[in-house]
Amino acid sequence: MAEPTTDSAPDSAEPDEAPFAQAEQADTARPAQGEGTLNTQITDALAAANAAARDTTTAALAQVIAQAAGLALLNAVNAQQNAYVAANATVLATVNRILGAGALRAEKGADV
Repeated sequence: MAEPTTDSAPDSAEPDEAPFAQAEQADTARPAQGEGTLNTQITDALAAANAAARDTTTAALAQVIAQAAGLALLNAVNAQQNAYVAANATVLATVNRILGAGALRAEKGADV
């Protein structure tokens, strides 16, 4: 009888990756027992955290808008006050010129 020949030497030209590929497919094919579902407490906690984050973001946005509006009004009042100061200075300078010119005329009229 002829003895069956077995090739015990691995083929060095092509590495055998089949066992690894089968293991990866087995890991992704189905989850292990107990890993496929989430606890309802976890989902409720995540929903509450997301709602709190939305509320915090909305509140922060409202504060930023209120701050911007407040600064805009402050700048408008400041500009109005500066305009009044400039107008008052102009009126004061004009009145001083008018009064100064009248005083000069009075002095010149007295000298004449």
